[in-house]
Amino acid sequence: MLDQAVDFVLSKLYYSVGTRTEKIEFPGKYEIPKEIVSEAILNAIAKEIIQIME
Repeated sequence: MLDQAVDFVLSKLYYSVGTRTEKIEFPGKYEIPKEIVSEAILNAIAKEIIQIME
């Protein structure tokens, strides 16, 4: 479920693609790193669970 939420948010963000230099793959990055998006969603879920348990 977390992965689906992260994928949804990332699908709405700008993704820039660089040029190939040495590798076959194109380098690219999101405007907000995936790790930060993942952590933010996880924190929001944890906060909601804590509020429910109180």
